[in-house]
Order: sequence, then C-alpha cells, then structure tokens
Amino acid sequence: MTTEGGFKKGDVITVSGVFNNSDNTKKAAVAFFTGEVGAKAKTYHTTEQFINSKLAADDPTEEQITLAEDMPGVKFGRSGNTGACVVKVTVVRGGTSTGISSVNAAAAKKNGKTYNMAGQEVSSSAKGIVIKNGKKYVK
Repeated sequence: MTTEGGFKKGDVITVSGVFNNSDNTKKAAVAFFTGEVGAKAKTYHTTEQFINSKLAADDPTEEQITLAEDMPGVKFGRSGNTGACVVKVTVVRGGTSTGISSVNAAAAKKNGKTYNMAGQEVSSSAKGIVIKNGKKYVK
C-alpha cells in the first residue's frame, strides 16, 4: 500500500481477515513489512491468527496497528502455512479520520422525468404508480 507522502508515525491501520480450512491445524495471519523487491524484508507487525471461517461463524476480528515510525509504503503478505483472505483494510491518518467532510448536491429538478415501477420513462399523464423527482405517486 502506498499513499501520497508515505505513511507517517501515528497513522492507524486496521485489518481483518479469515481463512478457510476443514481442520484447525493451519495457521493464517498477515505480516506487515517494508522493503524493496529483491531486498530482505523488515517485518513491522504480524497480526493475530485470523478466524477459520470453516469452523466458526464469527465475524472477523479487526486488529489495529499504530505506526511508530514514518514509512514510504507498507506491504503485507501471509504469515502462516495456508492462504488467508484479507476482508478489510482501513487507514486513518494521524489517528483522526480524513476524507469527505461534506457533500453538496444540486437541488432536484421540480419537473423531472416520470418513470414507472420498472424504471421505464413514461408520459407525465401515465396512470398507476409512477416515480417523479425521486418520489412515488399514485395517479
């Protein structure tokens, strides 16, 4: 994973995942590491064992890692003797959420097109249940 300007000390990475095996002898987790292709990797953090979705109906447990140093990028790969599925990864910069703070939407047209319940455009004089300007009407 990369981000503009790299990862900074205090960034929080949350990860969760599962693996699927009929017996419970396999181990699956994710290791976060740094390093370039061909160079020796430096393991930064290894998650706890992911849940075995074949044997448990629980939702995957989220694990948070707070970076203690700046990093240009973070890579992750399996740590264990079977494949693992990462189901969620989030990054919060500096411990506070960033991103969209507000959405400004244009006002809906007052005289928009009319549609039937199948989503087909119909005449404004159509009978039955119709949708106009995002609202349902019975005519």
